Amino acid sequence: PRSCPTSCRLWSGKRMLRTLRMWCLLRTCAVAIPVSPALTSRRAFAKKAVIGVASGSWPSHFFPSAALADATDPATAWKTSDNIFARILRGEAPATVLEDGDELFSFVDRNPASTLHYLVIPRRFVRDASSLLPSDAPLVRCMEAKARELVRKQVGAAFDERELMLGFHWPPWYSVPWLHLHAIYPRSACTRRWKYTPFSFYSPGRVLRRLQSLESR
Repeated sequence: PRSCPTSCRLWSGKRMLRTLRMWCLLRTCAVAIPVSPALTSRRAFAKKAVIGVASGSWPSHFFPSAALADATDPATAWKTSDNIFARILRGEAPATVLEDGDELFSFVDRNPASTLHYLVIPRRFVRDASSLLPSDAPLVRCMEAKARELVRKQVGAAFDERELMLGFHWPPWYSVPWLHLHAIYPRSACTRRWKYTPFSFYSPGRVLRRLQSLESR
C-alpha cells in the first residue's frame, strides 16, 4: 500500500524472496564470486550482497563490468568490456574454444562439473536469463541447439539424452554477468549438484515458457 514506508515496500514480495535465497546460499556455502577489492571479508560481502539483492541492484552492485556493458551497445560491448567473457571473445583470456560463430561462441568451462562441461554464449551482450525479452526466444533456442550439437558430437553414438543437463543460472546465482548456457554431461557424474538444481538453474524450456508468458501479458 502507498501508506507503507519505503523500507517496508523494499522488503516485500519478490525482493524479499530473492533476499532470503541469497542469505541461504551465503550461510550454507562459500560463494566463489569475484568481488571488488573493497569487499575484503566474508561478513562485508554477505552484508552488501543482501543489500544489493534487496534493492534490486544486483549484479552491477558487485560487477562494474555489468554496469558498463549495460550502458554500451549490446552488439559491440564485447569489444570494450573488461568482462571475462568479453576478454575471451577478444582472445585476450585463455579458453578452450569449441566453436566461434557469428552469433554464438562456445568454449569449455574452466571449472567443469562433469566429464563434459561446455558454455555457449552470445556475442551480443545480455546480462542474464532474467534480462531476456520475448523477442530473444530464437536466441535461446539457438543456444540450446548449439549446446546439444556440441555434446552429441563429442559423445557420439553413446549419447543419452537423459544424461544431458542444460541450463542458465538465474540471478543472483552466477559469477559472470554475461548470458551463458551450461551444457553438462553426464548428469550422473555431476559434482557440486547444489549449483544445478531447479531452485537456481533454469532449463532452456523453462526460460522459453517465461518469455512466452511475458509476451501474452
